[in-house]
Amino acid sequence: VNTEAQKLLANLRDERVPAKVSAENIRRSTVEWAGRDGIDVQYHAEYIRQFCSDFYKRITRMVDAAMAKHAQQRDPLFSEVLQHLDNVRAVSANFFGRVEQLEIAQQYVRSPSNLPIILQGENGCGKTALLAKIACSMRGWMGDSCDPVIVLRFLGTSPDSSTIAPLLTSVCDQIMIFDSLDLLSKIDGAHELLWFPPTLPTNVKLFCSITPGASTIAGTMRRLVEEDEQYVEVPSLGMDLALEVIREWLKSSARTISHRQWELVTKALNKCTLPLFVKLIFATVARWKSYSRPQETILFQSVQESIHALLQRTEGQHGKLLVSHALSYITAARSGISDSEVEDLISLDDKVLDDIYQYHLPPVRRIPPLLWSRIRADLPGYLSERAADGVIVLNWYHEQFRQATVERYFKNLNHLETCHSSIAEYFLGIWGGVPKPYQYTEMQKQRFGVAENEGLADRKVPKQPNVFQAKDGKPIRFNTRKLNELPYHLLRAGRTEELLNLCLFNYDFLQAKVSSFPLQAVIGDYDDAITNLNDGDVRRQLNLVADALRLSASLLSRHPTMLPFELVGRLLPLVPNNVHLAKLLIECDLEGCKTSAFLPAHHCFHSPGGPLKFSLEEHMFAVFGMQLTTDKKMLVTTSNQIIVWDVSTGDLARVVNPNIDGVFFGLSLSPDDKYAAVYTNNNQVIVISLITGEYLSIEPEVMVNQMEVEAVEWTMGNQLLLWSRTHFLIYELGGKLQHTQSIEQIGGAKKLLHVFYCGPLRARFVTWSGERDDWQLVVYCEDGVHVISVQEIYDLYE
Repeated sequence: VNTEAQKLLANLRDERVPAKVSAENIRRSTVEWAGRDGIDVQYHAEYIRQFCSDFYKRITRMVDAAMAKHAQQRDPLFSEVLQHLDNVRAVSANFFGRVEQLEIAQQYVRSPSNLPIILQGENGCGKTALLAKIACSMRGWMGDSCDPVIVLRFLGTSPDSSTIAPLLTSVCDQIMIFDSLDLLSKIDGAHELLWFPPTLPTNVKLFCSITPGASTIAGTMRRLVEEDEQYVEVPSLGMDLALEVIREWLKSSARTISHRQWELVTKALNKCTLPLFVKLIFATVARWKSYSRPQETILFQSVQESIHALLQRTEGQHGKLLVSHALSYITAARSGISDSEVEDLISLDDKVLDDIYQYHLPPVRRIPPLLWSRIRADLPGYLSERAADGVIVLNWYHEQFRQATVERYFKNLNHLETCHSSIAEYFLGIWGGVPKPYQYTEMQKQRFGVAENEGLADRKVPKQPNVFQAKDGKPIRFNTRKLNELPYHLLRAGRTEELLNLCLFNYDFLQAKVSSFPLQAVIGDYDDAITNLNDGDVRRQLNLVADALRLSASLLSRHPTMLPFELVGRLLPLVPNNVHLAKLLIECDLEGCKTSAFLPAHHCFHSPGGPLKFSLEEHMFAVFGMQLTTDKKMLVTTSNQIIVWDVSTGDLARVVNPNIDGVFFGLSLSPDDKYAAVYTNNNQVIVISLITGEYLSIEPEVMVNQMEVEAVEWTMGNQLLLWSRTHFLIYELGGKLQHTQSIEQIGGAKKLLHVFYCGPLRARFVTWSGERDDWQLVVYCEDGVHVISVQEIYDLYE
């Protein structure tokens, strides 16, 4: 008997465990040793039964207690707020410096400004930490004068802060702080910032942060908030502050480094002082010992090199094959990968499993969950959780990490293609409930005396139907993870036939995706394939289906079950020369009756390929005005309401309904595309902000009869110009009348037709000189009256 081991075991049992675990969770038993292993299944049957029963009761009691405690915090809004507050606490705890930026924030908070303030800077410059510190400092800045309500969201770090709809829902239920607008999903047109308030109500302040060049958001933001003073540049820390930060972090960790090691830190910081780089340096030096050899105390001089060093260290601790494949799956995924999906993918990866199980054969051929949990724990703050397809997935928080993993793991394009293929197989559900074969390694054969070359093992991965169903066959929910990820990975794995037959020309897949995703996401799969495939005939057929979906957008967005009706009605004449298209329409004909009672027997709608691209169907009355924005991205239309459309997709971007009596008969957009002006048959002029949806009404006093307003236009100075046949008027943007003039004062003929206005001294007028059948026009200029023939007028406009 090993006396020392017995003493240590007794100490663990009698002192250390009771000190950490409550008495009710400790079960003491006296068991007689039997046989070689001590516990015999038959001899100790009663003990084993009692042990299992006690274990089950105690675990279920603990789970029930935890669930009861969690039930108190089940309110989704409470959980969302708590998560972001925890992020503030964690991030701001290690914040130092940034005095200048904090002073600007304090002045803004205490000022009467009604504009948002935007922090901008490159990835890893510390915008998130600065916003966290601002949030923590807010109440101190305000003093006893008020108790501010702070609404804080680190965008992209939680499921409800990753897409615009749940984000706005959660903040409306509670000074606002939005960190990392670039991390918002593009779904619902979030990057167009139509939801973002460029001006704020009294006593409301808004902080947000962006990364210039990371997306289109920075350019759009400049259009919304033009004042330069509202943009605060977040620079690198600088040498002095970077050294101070590392010194304080080491102090808080009860660590220190030698003089020689400080010289290495200083040398590295001479190259870069981004907070992300400083954090990576700290993560390295915190592991150093005073006696560490020079070859063990190496610091790299760029963010990318430091990330590679972190990944290499993680590979050394947990196994290069396991780490590289797990992070490869996360990097290769379209929208990120959930924890369970990472474990499933590695459990299907026999290269990794052979490396893990070199020294024993597992009863279940799956990765032990603890292995992935340890890897995650060693990458704190670098992997973020966000919502995708209805589940919580992992993705890189900093773009630099994605770039580093692509460079590190995907230099070998075969490995990249293999990753895409593995993810595609997983979402195809090939091995769901089906044992997957594997090869025994030579080491396993020798070590465990295995005679066979091949084995079979159920990897316990889920089946992947397009729609999950209850036992009675009723649909429960759509498999949105498969519907989103599968086309992306099949395309990049080079598995074109499966992509076409199982996704893009498969009715069951299309019906499920149209029913669970915005139509633009479905069309996006076709556009992606058209861009990346080389087969001209396949691309042509893909274009036909994509264009048919665009033509059907107004109906399918409301009634996705009408998909077979629309596809057959539009594509039927194209069947003879298109094999894949024919297959899709046959499936629509056979399966479509399950969801739609209408199936056309003949061609009955516009087919793709003609001039018609979209059918924009939202107005309840006739459209009397429409105009494109200057960048040609948006179309504004008017009837009894104003609607803004996305020209590239046909999607509705904004609806403004002033609830007026009558309809609008004209439309004009301001030169900066921020405002629209319309007029009604009751001479009511409405000025609408296309950014906020706010509007004001103008009722010209000189117009008393019905339908006197002839037109409205904007001047280059954002003044509103409108005229009737007898008057023209100039209004400020806020609705104040600046100038009015009658036809008699102008000196022209009886009826005013058009006004060309560039300023008080640069106005030209077109007046009607006779009766309705008289086609002579008089153009009045400052130097006299000139009679111009109809042909000359045409020439002027040409």
